[in-house]
Amino acid sequence: MATPNIHSVNWYPNDLPNPSDKVMVKITRVDELGIWVQLLEYSNREGMIPLGQFTTRKSRKVPKTIRVGKVDTAMVTTVDVEKGNMDLTRQGLKEEEIAANEKRYNDYKNLMNLLAFASTQCKVPLEELVQTIAHPLTKEYGNAYQALQQSNTKPEILDDLQISAEVKESIRTQIQRMFTPQELRIHSTFEAEVLTKAGVDALREALVAGYEAAPDSSLSISVIAPPVYSAALNTLGAEQGIEILNKCLEIIEEKITAVGGRFNIKEAPKAISQKEAQLLQQQMEEMGNDANANDDLDEMERQGPE
Repeated sequence: MATPNIHSVNWYPNDLPNPSDKVMVKITRVDELGIWVQLLEYSNREGMIPLGQFTTRKSRKVPKTIRVGKVDTAMVTTVDVEKGNMDLTRQGLKEEEIAANEKRYNDYKNLMNLLAFASTQCKVPLEELVQTIAHPLTKEYGNAYQALQQSNTKPEILDDLQISAEVKESIRTQIQRMFTPQELRIHSTFEAEVLTKAGVDALREALVAGYEAAPDSSLSISVIAPPVYSAALNTLGAEQGIEILNKCLEIIEEKITAVGGRFNIKEAPKAISQKEAQLLQQQMEEMGNDANANDDLDEMERQGPE
C-alpha cells in the first residue's frame, strides 16, 4: 500500500475554512485574474488571491517573491459554500499571526504524517483515520497533535477514540518514539592544579566537593590528562543540567583557589549529542593514553639506562 498524500484530506472537522481564518497555501499558477493557490490543510481546495495586492497601477509586473510552488500564510476573506470557491489575502497579516499559523500547520503536518504511517501499516484509508482520530481530538482539545502528545502520559486520550486495537497500538508506538524525553549529556572540561604544600590531597578534596552540587544525579568528574579534567552528567533537561554543572565547577574553583591553586574552565557546560559524546570519549581516551605514555617516558628517564 502506497503512502497516502496527507494533503488529499481535510485536516480539520470543518469542510471549508471560515472568513478571517489563517491558512497555509501553495501557489499553483498566476494569471491576469490573480494568484491561484491550493489550501494545503483543506484537501488542496483552490482559492485565489487578487493580483492587485502585489502590483500597482503603473506596473502590472508580478514581484519575484510570487513564484509557483511557494508555500505561505494567507487569510480567508470570502467563502462560497455552494461552489467551494474562496478568496484570500496576504494583506493585514501580523507577524505573530503568521507565526501562530505556521506553528499549527507544522503540528498538524506531523500529525498527518503519523496517521499516514498508521494508514500504511494497518491498511486503513487515511481519510478514515483523520475522521476517527484527528477530527474528534480537534473538537475535544483544540489541537489534535498536542492532544496526542499528552496521550503519552494520559493513555485515556487514545482509549476514548473509536479505533481498532491495531491502529491504537500503531499510534501509541509512534507517540512513544516521538514524545518520550531523550536523555541529554551535559559536558564540560576544566584545568585544576595545586602546586602548593596542600598538593594532591587538596586537589582531590576539591574534586570530591564538586559532587555536592548534585548528590542524587549521574554527575561524574574524571581526569583526562593532568591538569585537564572533565565533568559530565546525564539529564532530561538541558538548562537544569547546565545549571548543576556550573554549580559543580563553582564549588571546585572555590576550593582550589582557597589553597592557592589554579583553576580554569576550558569548555563551558553544554549539551552534546550521543555521537558527540562518543567522539569526546574517544578523544579523552587518546589524551589519557598520551598522558600515560609520557608518564612512562618520564619514569624511564628518571631510572636512566640499565
